[in-house]
Amino acid sequence: MRTSPAEVLDFWFGKEGDPEHGEFRSQWFQKDETFDREV
Repeated sequence: MRTSPAEVLDFWFGKEGDPEHGEFRSQWFQKDETFDREV
């Protein structure tokens, strides 16, 4: 599976125009097996 750079940025920072775009996400700093599998 190939992932584009835009898809990676959207995953981590939200899609442009979405309310969470560019906002702090607690998932970045906590252990979560489900989230880790998504990555």
